[in-house]
Amino acid sequence: MQKSFALCLVVGLIAFVRADEDPKPELKPYGFLKGDMYFSTDGLNSWGSGSIVAAARATGSDETAYALSAQHSRFGLKGSAPVGNMQIGGVLELDFFSTKSLTNANANPRIRLGYAWIELIKGLQLRFGQQWDLFSPLNPSTNNTNANLWYNGNYGFRRPQVQFRYLMDFVAVKPIVQISVGEGAKEGETDVSPGADNLSMLPMIQGRVGLGFAESMSAGFSGFYTAFGEDQDYSANGISVDVNLPIHDLFAFKGEFGYGGGMNHANIFTIGPPDSDIIGFWANVISKPLDFLHIIVGFADEMNITEDLADGQEESNLTVFGNLTFPFGKYFSIAAEYQFISTTVKGQDAFTGGVIDIAAKISF
Repeated sequence: MQKSFALCLVVGLIAFVRADEDPKPELKPYGFLKGDMYFSTDGLNSWGSGSIVAAARATGSDETAYALSAQHSRFGLKGSAPVGNMQIGGVLELDFFSTKSLTNANANPRIRLGYAWIELIKGLQLRFGQQWDLFSPLNPSTNNTNANLWYNGNYGFRRPQVQFRYLMDFVAVKPIVQISVGEGAKEGETDVSPGADNLSMLPMIQGRVGLGFAESMSAGFSGFYTAFGEDQDYSANGISVDVNLPIHDLFAFKGEFGYGGGMNHANIFTIGPPDSDIIGFWANVISKPLDFLHIIVGFADEMNITEDLADGQEESNLTVFGNLTFPFGKYFSIAAEYQFISTTVKGQDAFTGGVIDIAAKISF
């Protein structure tokens, strides 16, 4: 008994000393503070409200408006540390965005990202927590960050998931394989029982294969599937192609093409009812002719291709945007963007509207 106790004590002391030797992860702050001023022509819709600060759809109303907001600001912490031959780390990112009060910065902090990760061997990483979807993983370069071209052809969102990532570095090319299982949908704020996605006993399954090349260029193919209800009564699925080609300071292209069905069920934002079949795409080009002038132009469109679409349902939602950004050094910039939106409803003429967004941003 005494020998067993002594052995346990020695093992415990070794573990304590080893743990004490491991450096503590240092989470460093990052993010940006951003203020926006908006002027709109004709009616626009932001997340179901008549606000113009995250415009995604045209409503057909004949009205002009202005608004001010600081809700596009963000704050984050991230860092890592070695543990033996492994690495551990984490990311926490917050914003202050609320669809209930789009011009009021008094919203409660909201978790955008919150996950811990461990890199078991070089290139092999496991992530646990809220992360960006593998499906449609890129984000456009619009200044309208809290609309992000959702409802206009962009699809990937954020959700709690467990993600496996394996990046192979062959110097000239860098293949990557990513697989995740995660929450299939977002429950309502008052729900006290499992959601339909949880009752299906089938999590959202996502996968992506990609290839990095020429130092900073990449392309990938991704998809997802999930089902809902105890008997898996209905489902959602989609596929996407993403391309990021920073060819030159004067021409950097990125964009995505996506197709899917029932994506609204899975908290992926599309026009039309939840069971709609959707095709969409977006693309933008960034040009930096001068250190103090960056130019961005973009185009996006989403089409509801559901058979026998009823009158009054949205058929397409198109947007074109242009942005002039004036950097003052590395961390401060002023931007002016114009965005045109055209929303087509079956049986009616297209609704159109435009919004000018003037913003200042300081990054840290």
